[in-house]
Amino acid sequence: MPNARHRTGDIGEAAFVLKATQLGLRLAKPLSGKEGYDYIADNGGDCHRVQVKTTSKRASKGSYHVTTARGTRKNVPYKKGEIDFLVIYVHPEQTFYILSQKDLAGRVALSVPSTRRKHLGPFAQHHERWDLLTTKKRRRSKGLTLHASAEDNIGLVIPTAGGICS
Repeated sequence: MPNARHRTGDIGEAAFVLKATQLGLRLAKPLSGKEGYDYIADNGGDCHRVQVKTTSKRASKGSYHVTTARGTRKNVPYKKGEIDFLVIYVHPEQTFYILSQKDLAGRVALSVPSTRRKHLGPFAQHHERWDLLTTKKRRRSKGLTLHASAEDNIGLVIPTAGGICS
């Protein structure tokens, strides 16, 4: 039976899937769960590795605490190339903050402001920034090339129409 922390994470992932699909993103979830990211988000031109973190823990009256490290009990920040974006879902306010891996700058935790505050400060630039995931930056090739060997332990979902990162 899942504990409360896992349920909170599930709620955040479900909210992310709902919003992302409403915005036209195609999503794939790694089968093994050991990739260090939760989803691959395909906007029809680019694919992004997305890690979803959920918080409902108040840091103060005006902000929420979120662990941005790998896992939940580790103080290991995400390294360059492990994820492209961190999506933070603030459950009590049903809102998102979207940060690039570069914006994390090696942090293992941070506080995001409540949207009830008049000013979001430096996090205003990250609030509901779905355009970071939905804007196409490159043209997609027409084919999908998969390189794998018998030793590779991969989980892959290949959609039939439109493809994930083809």
